Amino acid sequence: MRFENETLDWLFNEQLRIDPEWSVLTGKGFTWWAHAHAQSIEVLGEVESEGDRATLVGVRTEVARHVPLSPKTERLLNVCWMPFASMSGPILDEQGNLFLCSAVRVHDGIRKWMDPLISLAAALQLHEAPVVAQLVAKALGGEPATSEHPVSGWRRKPDEIAEIARVLVLPKGHESCPWREGEFKDTVQRYMQQPPSLLASSGGAGFTVEFPYGEDSSLMRATAGEPHPVYGNGLLLRQSFPINEASESSGANAALKLNGVELAERPSGYGFGSYCYSDGCIHFVTFLPNAAYRRGLLPNFYMAAAGRAQWMSLEFRRDGWENMWDKSGRAHARSAIERAAARSRGL
Repeated sequence: MRFENETLDWLFNEQLRIDPEWSVLTGKGFTWWAHAHAQSIEVLGEVESEGDRATLVGVRTEVARHVPLSPKTERLLNVCWMPFASMSGPILDEQGNLFLCSAVRVHDGIRKWMDPLISLAAALQLHEAPVVAQLVAKALGGEPATSEHPVSGWRRKPDEIAEIARVLVLPKGHESCPWREGEFKDTVQRYMQQPPSLLASSGGAGFTVEFPYGEDSSLMRATAGEPHPVYGNGLLLRQSFPINEASESSGANAALKLNGVELAERPSGYGFGSYCYSDGCIHFVTFLPNAAYRRGLLPNFYMAAAGRAQWMSLEFRRDGWENMWDKSGRAHARSAIERAAARSRGL
């Protein structure tokens, strides 16, 4: 099969090497069965991105069905799954269907390194779906969303892509993290000493950066020093956004709703990961396993985080940064830092 979209064509024919016997075309891409959980990879739309026309590409894997729609379900997902997201997150629709989803913008300037990340996200979804399905079914009473190809029936022997996490990603997770101190320091010095960063610093294998967030600031942390409970060593990215008067229940509900936008409709950054809620903040968590390493990714994920920070500032503070900086790009940013510092001192 051939596709007009370069990313879908590369994924289907070269990277994933999908057998037509185990796939079907959809109006926007294709659905395939690597094993028992169907996965769809589709074009979600087109947008302007960094001066280029970008395609929105989404990856969605069926996890469970008949999941109860309740605050208990939302809290369980928020506590037990979403904070430990890797390159995808959960979406629960109004019919009680639970999916793992990722969504990103792809254009010619980033296609060379973005397409392999999409394929890795797809492979990790295939690894996670059956495990999460069993846990959700046991804890909440839903059932695994297994299915068969409409013509070929049940796939008894898994495709090798479904085994990538086990044979490649997990072993690499035992190796030392390839993201080193020098890369974090270089990224801070080259990209974060100017807007939209308010303040940034590096220390060891990590960096911290603040973005405008109304009259406050939001925080992004990147670290190579916090292993994932499943995938071992890699890069943890975490953005935090304070929200007003949120209970655990309302915060979990808000995080799931944000996933529905970020991971399936219009990603503000790179939709690899998941929102979650804790301690009065909405967080967006991404974990890139060692197998995802490529030199030069850090600046790109910083820029994507800036896009998310701007969108979240607009959503929760009604401030899209339109008047944040003067012509020099400094004065208003500095005043935002000073206001935040004054509040932290109780002034």
